[in-house]
Amino acid sequence: MERTGHVQHETARPATEYVAPMRRWPVYVISTLLPIQVLLYAVTNDALAQLATGSDGGPDMLRIMTYVAQDIGLATQGWVLILLIPTLRHPPRVTPAGLRLWLHTTSEQVTVPWERVTVIRKGSTGIAFGGLFVHVHDPDALAGGNTAALRRIRRSMRRFGGAPFACGISTTPRRLLELDAAIRHFSGGRHALRRI
Repeated sequence: MERTGHVQHETARPATEYVAPMRRWPVYVISTLLPIQVLLYAVTNDALAQLATGSDGGPDMLRIMTYVAQDIGLATQGWVLILLIPTLRHPPRVTPAGLRLWLHTTSEQVTVPWERVTVIRKGSTGIAFGGLFVHVHDPDALAGGNTAALRRIRRSMRRFGGAPFACGISTTPRRLLELDAAIRHFSGGRHALRRI
């Protein structure tokens, strides 16, 4: 770092990787809604408990149905939050060796060499209304012989148009241009970001 007066200037160094900015708002929304839903759960249960008379069984059945619906809602939000947090902790990285991506079906970070990458695309729908989808040669090899993992990878590929890797990224025009430039640079011009 060079020091000029009171202002510090950092000398430019070549980048060794590009970390794609992730779309974080779904986690913030769910994290905010979850405690609100728990509070509403408690208030509703209290109101239903006061309503229950036990004479004809109607209020009891209403209470049971409400409990089940609320439990399903809480479980679904918690499950989505559990799936999103590891993805945010391991954003896609574009490196000279290839793409370093989180494979959510096996819960591990995988480096895919440029030679194995077939298509890198940005979809207009999918994970948080826009995501990065990476297609590779021989996606079955990602399972490493684990048949349960292979089933999950294939199911995920059907869901994401044949891509075993999918993640919600920031889709602002500036971020997409940066990502495209990084892919072109680090892949030596062999790949580019397709916008579909």
